[in-house]
Amino acid sequence: MRRSTIIIFASVTLLFISACSNSSGPTDRNLKTIIGQVKAPDNSTPVEGATVYIGKPMSDSSGKEKAVPSTTIQTSPTDKDCPKPEVEHTAYTCTKADGRFEFEADIDPSKSEVELKIFKGQFYFTQTVDLGSGDTSEAGTINISTDDIDIAVVASTFDRMQDVLAKVGFGEVYTDENHANYGKLKRGTETFDLYHSPSSLGGDYPLMGKLFEDGDGNGQADIHNYDIVFLNCGVSDEYIQQYKSHRHKHAQSAQSSNPQLSKAQISTIRNYVEQGGMLYATDLAYNYVEQVFPSYLDFLGSPDTPADEAEILGVASKGTADIEVPAELLDANMKTWLQNVECANGPCLEEGQPLTIKGFMPIWVVLNGKHESSNANIWVKGPVEWSDGSGVKPLTATFGVGSGKVVFSSYHTIEEEHSHKLRPQERILQYLVFE
Repeated sequence: MRRSTIIIFASVTLLFISACSNSSGPTDRNLKTIIGQVKAPDNSTPVEGATVYIGKPMSDSSGKEKAVPSTTIQTSPTDKDCPKPEVEHTAYTCTKADGRFEFEADIDPSKSEVELKIFKGQFYFTQTVDLGSGDTSEAGTINISTDDIDIAVVASTFDRMQDVLAKVGFGEVYTDENHANYGKLKRGTETFDLYHSPSSLGGDYPLMGKLFEDGDGNGQADIHNYDIVFLNCGVSDEYIQQYKSHRHKHAQSAQSSNPQLSKAQISTIRNYVEQGGMLYATDLAYNYVEQVFPSYLDFLGSPDTPADEAEILGVASKGTADIEVPAELLDANMKTWLQNVECANGPCLEEGQPLTIKGFMPIWVVLNGKHESSNANIWVKGPVEWSDGSGVKPLTATFGVGSGKVVFSSYHTIEEEHSHKLRPQERILQYLVFE
């Protein structure tokens, strides 16, 4: 009886092995290695941490193909330095600090090409790759597209983020050092929409209050037409108060001793971010952060103010001007990336050295840190001075709200002297725009 059992078991085992080794079935695989590099629209700056995948397209609630808004927090477990696609996919990888990527994918043998989907922050685009006959397919250099991203920049008399955007491929800047507008945006070349506070641009550019109107009649304020909105230091919150009080006789007077944004404006900005928009504000434009999202960042002010209540407008504007800060970078990926890109005077960051940040104007806004319950991320900090103190303070912070994000920096992105080359603080802006 024991001998028969052994024979039967051996026979079944042989049949199982034979079935599993049958190579004529549908288990054949066609593995291809795909390599390439992702760069910014300027065709020179590498993009680190972009997700490159093969699979279904991403789309928003309206069906438009675009990056699915998400916060910086991973929504699913991953050991990679970029978000996992939240759609069906067969393979994905992340770009390195030099923008390069490489991954293996199982490709249908009948296909001669494959469509790569790439997303980073608010940016999403596709690239078709010819597979060829070998085991490796070269995608070449893939530049982030400016066609499928809608950006608004509110200009002011102080900071000029529009110039930084132009330097990284969203427009052109004057490169002749003898030109009156050297280092500044060439008007008309921008791939974004410019708005202005009173007297900041002039011409036919719309005033920033138009962002809070439903100009196209789609049922929501026009700020919702943009993926990213930049608010330069010096944009006028008083203008919006005057504008609203002029149109609505029952609105709070702009001459209040403690002026605040109206409830309607606060609701509009909050809804914009919650629904996937990105708000980027520098220095004095912090009022649009503090008044709308008081519970995230703790700006200099009264220690008795509850975290969920906004401070008085402008109370954090106490920074000492013209300081040079040896800043500490708190994000390893940003640090590695800055070591791989050039600034005006050579590498942006040397190994083991701090990053020197300039661009601190009189009464710049001082940030204490983040509130305890906040999901805010501090990217940069350094030793600074203000009217009644000194110490190490955060200089750049981000936080997620709903599906969107807010970015704030205490320093200006543009220094007093203009240049067509990028400076360290401008590179930080560039990095965070793509986050």
